[in-house]
Amino acid sequence: MSLTKQHNPVWFPLGDQALMLDFTGFRPVTSPDSLAENADEIAQKIRSLSKRIAALNHAGITDIVPALSRLMIRFDPATISTAQVKQILLPLIDAPFDKEEATGRHWLLPICYDGDCGPDIEEVAERCHISPEEVIERHLACTLEVSVMGFMPGNGYMTGVDPSLTLPRRSNPRVAVPERSVGIAIGQCVIYPLTSPGGWHLIGRVAFPLFDTSRDEPILLRTGDKVRFTRIDQEMLAHQEAGYRSGHFTVNDLIDKSGAL
Repeated sequence: MSLTKQHNPVWFPLGDQALMLDFTGFRPVTSPDSLAENADEIAQKIRSLSKRIAALNHAGITDIVPALSRLMIRFDPATISTAQVKQILLPLIDAPFDKEEATGRHWLLPICYDGDCGPDIEEVAERCHISPEEVIERHLACTLEVSVMGFMPGNGYMTGVDPSLTLPRRSNPRVAVPERSVGIAIGQCVIYPLTSPGGWHLIGRVAFPLFDTSRDEPILLRTGDKVRFTRIDQEMLAHQEAGYRSGHFTVNDLIDKSGAL
């Protein structure tokens, strides 16, 4: 699969150590809804291109940062010039891409919606004109895709939230949102990898950390990964938290083996 010429990226420099590839022609992109009709194809192209660049393992390319419609490439100007970066990347951009190449892993994450795990469920239900249980059912029914990584280590912005659950961010952000809290806003879902300020509507909490420096791969999610949730109660949440700390549960237990995605 390949994009038409009109969807080829626009290049622009970010200082002397990075290049940005923009697939929207500089249009503002503040949410998935503001993307073009071919947003999925653009996102797949970016993920595929990211993997191809990483596979080069070029000493001069120091970082690759994919986003909803843009791709940033950081490089060492002492090792490689801007012109050389472009020369390396142009054949990769022009080559057709395969959807399978852009597909990530499938995760099934245990989530507790009860009590202080989901402090905003009642408000979300009221504002969406449904019951709290319907909020939970609709969230569980979603298959989400990690579209962008950013803000904090391990934080993935996931698209695919049921449109009926779309709300703006909270007008009064919290000073401290507990790590592993699950929030929704602007048609997306996030899981806070660390305790931090935040303005998303908190509806649940997962049992496993998204960012853990003791793991071989500290960051759990990657762009292109698919995520579904499975409901657990507070007792099971505490059990799984303890099991993770003791080593009885690992992130391999979160891989979705049902084939339902």
